[in-house]
Amino acid sequence: MSISFNRKSKRKYKIFRIKRVIFKRGTLKRVSSRVPLKIIMSDIILKTIKNPRVTEKVSNASAQNVYTFNIAVSANKKEVEKAVFSLYKVKPVKINILSIPHKNITSKGKKGTRGGGKKAVVFLKKEDKIEFI
Repeated sequence: MSISFNRKSKRKYKIFRIKRVIFKRGTLKRVSSRVPLKIIMSDIILKTIKNPRVTEKVSNASAQNVYTFNIAVSANKKEVEKAVFSLYKVKPVKINILSIPHKNITSKGKKGTRGGGKKAVVFLKKEDKIEFI
């Protein structure tokens, strides 16, 4: 007996098809041409980067233009790059993504889990900087 899984991927963003209308000079003829699919990025950007990761190790690394962010579990490098560019107006040179495993804990005799998620390490050029307020 075999088990089948539904492997259809769900879209995380809305896709709109936009038509551009061009009026030619001297005529009322309408020429429509298709513009490629446009992705509405506001939802992706807000959900991709949760917050900057503030630790002693990260604050020392920021002197070498290396910044670390907590990101969504479903985020990938391209989404993180677009989110950093749109939020901070800085283009990253390199991005590393690390998974943070969940840890089992015991508190007052009860078992549970703590933490987990993903973090992104973003490398910038020497002349670029990100300032957190």
